[in-house]
Amino acid sequence: MAALTELRKEVAQVLSDAGIRAYEAIPDRAKAPLVIVTPGLPYLTPSQQFGEHAVTVKLEIMCLVDTGTNPKVSADLDAYVEQVYLALADADFDVDEVSAPYAMESTNYLGSTIRITSNIVLGGTN
Repeated sequence: MAALTELRKEVAQVLSDAGIRAYEAIPDRAKAPLVIVTPGLPYLTPSQQFGEHAVTVKLEIMCLVDTGTNPKVSADLDAYVEQVYLALADADFDVDEVSAPYAMESTNYLGSTIRITSNIVLGGTN
């Protein structure tokens, strides 16, 4: 398995272990609340600091909550983002930023994206 895929699976597993419904790729069907781990921008950059074939990887964790009244959905998203953030921080992932809330037009879910950075070696182990 590619090191990039392993990293996305690791992040999803950390979140799953914290009781969060997490997917390492966009699922065919899913019901909120959930998180989806996707490549970030830039996806990867060379990192001479960590050795040969080392890269810095950016991932985005989309946190999505179900529809409802505005106050309830806003509170649900705040609580969900906090839960995801703490699970990532406890697992020593470097959190870069958390986006402002946004509406996903195709689903009407409310979401926020947490961007993280990790260093891995391509063709090897993390």
